[in-house]
Amino acid sequence: GMSPSAVAEVPITLNAGAAHWWFASGRDLENMNTPWAGLEWAFNDNWAAEISYAQDDANNENFPGTKTEVTLANLGMKYYGGSYIGGGNRIRPYAVLGAGMLSRDPKRNGGESNDDATINGGLGVRYMLTSRFGASLDVRAVYNVDQNDSDTIGYLGLNYYLGRVAAAPIPAPTACPDEDG
Repeated sequence: GMSPSAVAEVPITLNAGAAHWWFASGRDLENMNTPWAGLEWAFNDNWAAEISYAQDDANNENFPGTKTEVTLANLGMKYYGGSYIGGGNRIRPYAVLGAGMLSRDPKRNGGESNDDATINGGLGVRYMLTSRFGASLDVRAVYNVDQNDSDTIGYLGLNYYLGRVAAAPIPAPTACPDEDG
């Protein structure tokens, strides 16, 4: 039988942090910082699926004092070097590739909203502070399929892994006492 704690463990990492957005020159938006959150599902030691969401208001360069709400939702895959299992003070480099939806909603009269398909790719590193808790940094190019331009985003995050962090124990043979003890 599995121990109760092993049953509860699911291979999910919770991610949250701040991102810095370098907009394409034609976007007419000032570079901005935005909060982001996401989660990962680990298929095995190296591959994980990721969903992430970032949203904030960017200042409009051509219309001072007005803002555009920018939202990016991503779905992608991460490939990690190194294992989920182990102690702290470990570095796990990774590559990420995904697709998403970029929405821009100007908060001003006459501003036109856009919902554009994107593909993104980047490189990053996760530093495992403990066996479960880590910090991550990655940089991604976000190519806008509909607008034919690219933004760049740096993601700084804290990560908490809910899955198994110790190697599977070898079951001990069960003692079988005889009748007279």
